[in-house]
Amino acid sequence: MIAYLKGTVLNKSENSLILVNNDIGYDIRVTKKILNKIVEEDDLELFIHTHVREDEISLFGFDTQEEMNFFKNLISISGIGPKIALEVLNFPIPELKKAIFDKNIDYFKQIKGLGKKTSERIFLDMKCKITPDEIECVSYSQERREIKDDIFDAVLTLGYSRKQVIKALKNLPEEITDDEEIIKFIIQNV
Repeated sequence: MIAYLKGTVLNKSENSLILVNNDIGYDIRVTKKILNKIVEEDDLELFIHTHVREDEISLFGFDTQEEMNFFKNLISISGIGPKIALEVLNFPIPELKKAIFDKNIDYFKQIKGLGKKTSERIFLDMKCKITPDEIECVSYSQERREIKDDIFDAVLTLGYSRKQVIKALKNLPEEITDDEEIIKFIIQNV
């Protein structure tokens, strides 16, 4: 099985790209997010899910292992195939997790190919895989999204818990905008 590929983008289409590695071109289906950020001849690294069926072998590419794992969890649900799972991943994972946790059917109505019953199946099967800490983080990030990813993850790698970081960020003064200053503030206020 192919689990990771690094190469040069030869061509891209509406929902896939051809990635050349060692003079071999791999047709890989990817999200619109990936397609929108690349151009032909870009170097690209992808985590790969190899999907095998009776009549076809398909490759699906992801920026992160988290995206790939979320994809695998989705396709394990009855009625969700890889094409629909890829459509789901066109939306940000933190927002998807919050919508699943909140059973927000309206959020899932935006996703092409998903009906009410399939969305309810996703809620049922995926809710147990989402922690309340992740949802609290998502709620906070919707208020101040610009600091969530880089700074939040950087402080977590220092050993602080999500709850500690979120609590400190809630007290962050508006005038502190520099990344290093934000990290210092969090560390001093945890």
